[in-house]
Amino acid sequence: MRSLKLPDRDSLGWLIPILLFCIFYGGFLWFDHAGSLRWLGLLFFITGVLGLSKSRRVRRLIGYHALPKTPERREAFESANTMDRWRRQAKKERVPELVTALYFDFVRHFPAWFNSAQDDENARVVPTTVTGAKKLAGNRITMTMNGREYIFTFVQYAYSTPEGERDIQATLQVSLANRKLILIHLVPDPSDTSRFQSVSIEYVVMTDWINEFKHLRELIDDERQRRYHEDRLN
Repeated sequence: MRSLKLPDRDSLGWLIPILLFCIFYGGFLWFDHAGSLRWLGLLFFITGVLGLSKSRRVRRLIGYHALPKTPERREAFESANTMDRWRRQAKKERVPELVTALYFDFVRHFPAWFNSAQDDENARVVPTTVTGAKKLAGNRITMTMNGREYIFTFVQYAYSTPEGERDIQATLQVSLANRKLILIHLVPDPSDTSRFQSVSIEYVVMTDWINEFKHLRELIDDERQRRYHEDRLN
């Protein structure tokens, strides 16, 4: 995946002064000239203002230009922008909803289903790509899929609000080989007290694991659809 390409000092040296020049020169033409030059000055002024205040790219450049030119700050700036971009992409692709639904509907039940008889209805829902599932301490569940061991960690916590009410929230994290892939902030689902729904993405890495999870959901849905048609025929 392409990372954010940071501008060099030369590009910043040209861009910002040009926009500032448009603003000041536009103001000069507007106040000190008449006729068509006034309107030309207005055009210069609007171009400069829009360039500095409305352009996301320019705002990033200005923010970057204000940072010390050190490798550490460059890396931090790039990471922050990459994370923002990944959050927007994950939200657009409904990744939190995908992960949350997989966990509460299937993954948390996989360890028990693996211990069921092969002809058990629940065991038949587990796709062949999932070759193992275990329940660990700390409300963690491992799921081995396509040779990769994913770890789901669900943490529920409660606290009292200033009004004296008890509020319940939770987090759901998925990791792979000690690398965090996604961390989702959850609140109880008002329609089902045994489930939670996502409200925000605390952290996400948009890599190929998402395609694996989408494919897992497709396999599960295909199996459930097949079983539904079989039941109707019988």
